[in-house]
Amino acid sequence: RHYQVKRTVHPTSGDTLSELLVQANFHNDRVACSNLRTPPVRVALSLRKHASAAGRVLTLLTIDYEAARPLPPDADRALHLRLDRATMIPVRYGNPTRATRNGASETMQYVVTAAQLREIVAAERTSARLTGRAGRCEFPISGQARGLIGMFTERELRPVDGREGL
Repeated sequence: RHYQVKRTVHPTSGDTLSELLVQANFHNDRVACSNLRTPPVRVALSLRKHASAAGRVLTLLTIDYEAARPLPPDADRALHLRLDRATMIPVRYGNPTRATRNGASETMQYVVTAAQLREIVAAERTSARLTGRAGRCEFPISGQARGLIGMFTERELRPVDGREGL
């Protein structure tokens, strides 16, 4: 019941976009940020699959960060995923987007493969560290989130014509 993928098709290009929110931390004490005295307003993880009409597939792990102060995570290696004793560092895709209203809202995207997503699912304990110029935020990735990642990988990234989506 938590697996709610939002699917859209671009009217002119025919590209399809599938998005799934896997974890949203709202004012969660388990999210520790070095630049804040209290937990951030929100740190959310989403998966996004972009399939072009030509057959190319790109899979992105998206992180949305909202807090009173910005983190400015603009380094290529700003995201570290800890999987048991190993660390995975996905490559950033594009530039972070930022908005300021009643605080800071920042969105970063990272390219992930189906194999990397399976590693996240298989780990017994998984956490993330988002690093920026103003500090860092660390948070666990829940078992429920890993289950949703597994479902997304199985349902959305299954091989097509013998090729697995990136």
